[in-house]
Amino acid sequence: MSEGGSGDGAVMPIEQAGDIHPKLRELHGLWQKKRGQRPFPQRQDLDVIELWPWLGNLMLIEVEGGGADYLYRVYGTVLADYFSRDLTGRRTSSLTGDVQAVVRGEYGRAIGKGQPIVVTRERTVQQKRIRASKLILPLGPDSGTIDHLLVGLYLATQP
Repeated sequence: MSEGGSGDGAVMPIEQAGDIHPKLRELHGLWQKKRGQRPFPQRQDLDVIELWPWLGNLMLIEVEGGGADYLYRVYGTVLADYFSRDLTGRRTSSLTGDVQAVVRGEYGRAIGKGQPIVVTRERTVQQKRIRASKLILPLGPDSGTIDHLLVGLYLATQP
């Protein structure tokens, strides 16, 4: 199964997410620091060195056509190994129908709200049922434009 999984899960603003992976809380803290007084930071505000602690668990997604499609610019190595699939350079339109619908829905919700959202869901990967937590962080040049999403994904078993 690729990133996305089934449609069963909770999607909520981070303020309402009680129990998410601590690394995602830390990533949200960096996003908050980088945005300052703006609604969200720009892609160029984030330095790869600063993102190092999360790099293998990150996706950087370019928003195309206001959300008509999404291009995976970066798909972390931990995720690619775990899901046996590297989506770097691929679009959500190339994913299977059910996965495509789920991730487009999640990404569209983050764009529509213009704020971070958390998605938690139970999923089966490698014949194991596991809880996954995903933090979707909007990036863009101004309050009306989100041109990228920074997404962190952690599984309950990851340190």
